[in-house]
Amino acid sequence: MAKKRTRRVQGTGSIFYRSDRDRWIAQATITDPTTGKTKRITRSAKTAKQAQTLLTELQAAQQPADASATTVHGWIDWFTTAHIQTQLDKGAIRATSAQSIQVRAKRLKKVIPPTLLLSDLDAHQLDAIRNRYDTTGYARATQARDLTELSTILDLAVYHGLIAVNKAKVMRKLPVEPKAHNILTMAQVQQLLQDVQGHWLEAWYVLAIPSGARCMEICGMTWDRIDLQTHVMHISHQLVDRHGELRLMPLKMRHEGESRRAPLSAWQVERLNAIRERQHHDATTRPDWQGNPLNLVVTSPRGRAVYNAQIGKDLAERVERLGFPKITPHSFRRTALSLLLAQGVDLATCMKVMGWRNSQIPLQVYAQLTEQGFDNVRNVFGAIAPTSRPLTDS
Repeated sequence: MAKKRTRRVQGTGSIFYRSDRDRWIAQATITDPTTGKTKRITRSAKTAKQAQTLLTELQAAQQPADASATTVHGWIDWFTTAHIQTQLDKGAIRATSAQSIQVRAKRLKKVIPPTLLLSDLDAHQLDAIRNRYDTTGYARATQARDLTELSTILDLAVYHGLIAVNKAKVMRKLPVEPKAHNILTMAQVQQLLQDVQGHWLEAWYVLAIPSGARCMEICGMTWDRIDLQTHVMHISHQLVDRHGELRLMPLKMRHEGESRRAPLSAWQVERLNAIRERQHHDATTRPDWQGNPLNLVVTSPRGRAVYNAQIGKDLAERVERLGFPKITPHSFRRTALSLLLAQGVDLATCMKVMGWRNSQIPLQVYAQLTEQGFDNVRNVFGAIAPTSRPLTDS
């Protein structure tokens, strides 16, 4: 019996050639919208072009014929399998975009009842979906993206004639204002930095609070990326968990080698020097020291890498003891931006330091008006008060 060998064609997706049969095979995994069960179907053809036609037909067969028996879950499954695969094969979207759509669809299915039919989807049901999102804790920007994706999915249902009107257009009316998040005042920041002095997580707080960097960007900071002579920190990697192994990976939305700079204050440099000396002392004196192969700035007492769960736990206990409002490690990003804008630092500089390319993100999601910023507005316009003139008889 001849050995089965296959050869995939670049850009054709689930199409391959079987040399033992001298046939081209079109293969697709489809989901039954009514039951949610998946199955793999294959068809053979003499040429690659015929196999591509068969693949298109297999994906089109995924489309339900009757919306009255099709659940919203089933239609989302069809959209994320057959339709998205077709768009990938055509080159209309990139693989990263398809992955983002899959993630949004997964979140949507968590808040949409599995038995909800396309024909029963109305404004009342959409309001209920939006209310469920409010209880999940997702950020408002995440909610808006997911619900906009749902509107796109239902647009396709209208195109195929499964529903007459896309009632999800009501999602366009969702409030775009972000949820109010707790941030720290300058006095609270100073108190927190005093409280962590000498603690094994001191390095994380010293770097995270003033720079506004993301939690895992600070956890992935290495000593060779900090120039204590010129007082500059180069942020180029973040610490990520890949199958139980902690690795340094490129920054979010960045390519390998791309980085950004953040300035260091004199007090940060002083405390970082002390932390580095303490780290060298522990490496030579502690019998339980496990080494620091990644040369990380933030380590555990035994030299191991620190992950976000440890940061969050320590921060929660610390702010409760100090009587601060409940915050998360990501709250320092909002705090840093709000304090910088209140002090008069221009938005372009803030975007470069914190790594934003679109000004809508910091302005709509992160920036919050502080009391000092409010006073600055009053002082600016108070300085241009017009001089009063005596009234004269006309």
